[in-house]
Amino acid sequence: MLTGLTEALWVRGRVECLDRAPRVTVVGSRDASALGLERAHALGRALADQGALVISGGALGIDAAAHEGALAAGGPTCAVLGTGVDRVYPQRHAGLFERIARQGCLLSVLPLGAAPLRAHFPQRNRIMAALAETVVVVEAGLKSGTGYTARAARQLGRRVVCFADSPGTAEMVQSGAEPVARVADVLALIEKKPGPTWDLVQRPLTMLSADPNHDPLMTQMWTEDPTTQRVLEALSPSPLDIDEICARTGLSAADCAAAVVELELRGRCSRLPGGRYIGHAPLC
Repeated sequence: MLTGLTEALWVRGRVECLDRAPRVTVVGSRDASALGLERAHALGRALADQGALVISGGALGIDAAAHEGALAAGGPTCAVLGTGVDRVYPQRHAGLFERIARQGCLLSVLPLGAAPLRAHFPQRNRIMAALAETVVVVEAGLKSGTGYTARAARQLGRRVVCFADSPGTAEMVQSGAEPVARVADVLALIEKKPGPTWDLVQRPLTMLSADPNHDPLMTQMWTEDPTTQRVLEALSPSPLDIDEICARTGLSAADCAAAVVELELRGRCSRLPGGRYIGHAPLC
């Protein structure tokens, strides 16, 4: 049994691929155009050719095309799931997920067996944004989960790059995303200015075996993070702002701010109007 989602990631496949740099998240519409699918596949392949880790969400459309491009180049790719890593969603991606697990990895903050519930996917999108140094949006509608991923990336200080010829990506460019027209433009931006790394990947990890009744490739990664746990405990009774969290925990403002970002990424707290934060119980 898992003891808490704030402490663990489930990974199926080659966990060492998460150490690759740069890490680039490629996302876009499930109902993608032929041009969008072609771009996503070409981008996934070009990034893998350059040694990057291609991250996406394992969904239909742009996600699948990006994963396929990376696999075609012989490179690793990481699919961040809105289910447990032992679940296949959508079902038609069973073969794709098997190839990703052999050549890269499937990753989730949700426990084994977790179903594809609507509430899980915003959390999945935040993790995709956090893992990456750059988020590339290939194609998007005006109101989509892709837009959520782009907003999360901006909040975390990640670079957001868009092919700006779809309604959703044009709107993202107006909000500050960097426009590109070709795959080569994306590659040039990534080479020019590497972004920040995700601290969870950099921390020492203890590897624990998964349930022996499940696929032996599955691994649970635990992180020791007493600072984040102290902040979560402080948020449990009532909403607090950063100054109040500092006063209650005795931590610095920088440590408290970093902790609430991490808790938001894991779905364990939310930011309320007025800059206050409230804690949540685990999703499952």
